[in-house]
Amino acid sequence: MVESIRSVCLSTYNKIWAEAQESLNCLLQKEIEEKSQKPLKDRLLVFQMLATFYIKYVQIFHNLESAYDQIVHPQKRLIIRQVLDGVMGRILELKNEMVELEFSEYHYFDDILQDLKLSPKKPVKVMLLEEAVRIIQVAERARQGRLRATFMKQIFLEEKRERLARLQGSKGPDIETAAMCIQRIWRGHTQWKKTLKIREEEMVFLGMIPPPHFQRPSASLLRAQKVDTLRCEIQEKYESDFQKALVSIKERVKEIEGPDIKETLQDQIRQWFIECR
Repeated sequence: MVESIRSVCLSTYNKIWAEAQESLNCLLQKEIEEKSQKPLKDRLLVFQMLATFYIKYVQIFHNLESAYDQIVHPQKRLIIRQVLDGVMGRILELKNEMVELEFSEYHYFDDILQDLKLSPKKPVKVMLLEEAVRIIQVAERARQGRLRATFMKQIFLEEKRERLARLQGSKGPDIETAAMCIQRIWRGHTQWKKTLKIREEEMVFLGMIPPPHFQRPSASLLRAQKVDTLRCEIQEKYESDFQKALVSIKERVKEIEGPDIKETLQDQIRQWFIECR
């Protein structure tokens, strides 16, 4: 399993890293060429240029992020992290330039995305803890309100039933009437379940919903989750070994080559004193 993960990382994500690095080099070269030309005076053209760079940098960021997340080699991850930090910094710079140009923090890239043949992705909203607690509290209060309303409705119906019974002089419900009521409700519930099953089968036949066995986690998904967990463990192990190796190699160099380096420096200083008398 470890060897398979290593081979996948070396083949697939090294390729993603190489493609992202090549795209980054081309984009940097294009930025240098744009800056060497005469400044643009049209605000719309300037915004389109900045937005195009922004979108391309975001694409490169996603590719580098995938490579950084999947590669297990600690030295490669260190290099990718440095490039990733630089790309994130450039994205923030472009965002700031667009804000200063448009006087707004919200921008529309529809035409640029269409020119680049890209589809917009729905942003994921990060919810704060206080906001999450407030939403949970509102939902809980609404649930308690519904339960209280249902309970009060049952009490009202029970009182109404007792009041009608007293007015009609009835001592209690008729057994045959109660049996018919139970049968009617049970038949309605059974028919509702049959109708729901027929509707689900029809939706599956039309391809509107997946079959029931597709809703269970597949073997491929479970294997992917297992591989992801194992990859994270390998990354942590390799990173720990790398940090320990840095310390041990430094100590080894100090012990083995330290005296030779010290003697060489002393000879150089001594020779310098002799020559400078």
